[in-house]
Amino acid sequence: MEDLLEKIENGRATVGVIGLGYVGLPLAAVFHRSGLKVRGYDVDERKVAMLSEGKSYIKHIGVDVLKDLSDSVRFQATTKLEDLLGVDIYVMCLPTPLGAHEEPDMSYVFGTSELIAKQLTGNQLFVLESTTYPGATDSDVLRILTKGNQLELGTDVSPADHISWECLLNSNLTKASPSSFHSLFFAHGSYS
Repeated sequence: MEDLLEKIENGRATVGVIGLGYVGLPLAAVFHRSGLKVRGYDVDERKVAMLSEGKSYIKHIGVDVLKDLSDSVRFQATTKLEDLLGVDIYVMCLPTPLGAHEEPDMSYVFGTSELIAKQLTGNQLFVLESTTYPGATDSDVLRILTKGNQLELGTDVSPADHISWECLLNSNLTKASPSSFHSLFFAHGSYS
């Protein structure tokens, strides 16, 4: 993971944010403000079009933040998951609605994890931001990500859980730096 650490520290890492809703979009903005390249993916074509135009679909995200994103060559919003191929850090921010027995519906997370597994090349970090049950990342999601490929956990793919609120509260969308993300990612990851 040394190459990835160096990329984060030097601001050369590319972050792929999957799900540009009320968690994913603010995170994408924080990563972008820190100087990192960001590719944001969402299935909602309307959201992607609005982002490209610098328009907000979330009340607490100001037009100035969205204008920064839409005017930047370091930000790309897309409806094609394959546009995230080659990112260094995957941050999944997908809905997990509660089922009949108050358990999170993990179908979006598991289905997207299967698609991401086909894109993994090694020396990457995977962060699950979705609300899940204890152990979901370390057991179920990582099993999906490493199934059928030759990637080694902790060497080629490292997991981390829930960085967003520390990141958002501490950065105030303006003070983030690649080194602050380094400490957030690897302080919260299980395999640093």
